Amino acid sequence: MFDAFKRVRLLTAESVREVLVYNRWFQLCLVSLIIFVLGLQSLVHLPLGASSAKLIFDLGQGGILLSFGIILIVTVAHQQFDDLASGISPMYLVRAVRRWEYLLGKVLGVWLSIVFSGGLAVLVLSYLVRRNLQQLMEQSLGVSVPNWSVWFQIWCYHAAQWWVLASVVTFLGMFSRSFLFPVALGLLVWLTSMLAHGMAAFMETSVGQEGRIWEWVAWLLPRFDLSRVQGQLWYDGGYDLAGWMFLLLINLLYSALFFVASIFLFQRRSL
Repeated sequence: MFDAFKRVRLLTAESVREVLVYNRWFQLCLVSLIIFVLGLQSLVHLPLGASSAKLIFDLGQGGILLSFGIILIVTVAHQQFDDLASGISPMYLVRAVRRWEYLLGKVLGVWLSIVFSGGLAVLVLSYLVRRNLQQLMEQSLGVSVPNWSVWFQIWCYHAAQWWVLASVVTFLGMFSRSFLFPVALGLLVWLTSMLAHGMAAFMETSVGQEGRIWEWVAWLLPRFDLSRVQGQLWYDGGYDLAGWMFLLLINLLYSALFFVASIFLFQRRSL
């Protein structure tokens, strides 16, 4: 078992190096996203008053989660397709590397690259928001400043969402050797899930019975929901330990189910 984790660690390190150092497309996307986050500072010049900081917060969080989610989908799908097409996957598997070790190490490497890069974007966004809030406080506007535990919870929440998304794309990639299939279907599942969770919250308050149907649909799909978390973190100062552990446990459960299914399919797939 120790040797297995050692092989997973080596594969993960190689995957991280491949994404962060050699993948120029990933680097370009990261720079573009950082520029986008920095560009949100221009919103302070609009006559928004005390709501400018909240607008920067919402747009920044949505942009980071969605942008890195798309990058993650494309990177995971491209890695699977490229490794199979170039013969890298069989080369590893004939060197006493088990299939689950290879799959876990490769996906974990991409995910860690996204989490690291997303942490940088969240750090830049936190600086912009806190700077804007300090300016509002100097104008005697009643605003509250999110503490660092709130930003840490945001980063952890994004990381959990990206891990679920990585497991979903990995699972979808087992059904096809095409690069576009897991990308297109992964985006569809992701957007449908976010829509279902939003509609469940809306229909629950407006109709009731139809809201329960949307709730069941939302529970069957992976939990990609940002709006409730954003409001909780901004207005209530973050989750308590029990609520936070429950939120992460739900994401971990979904990712575990998809990843176990991916390993099961990968074990029976001819390379």
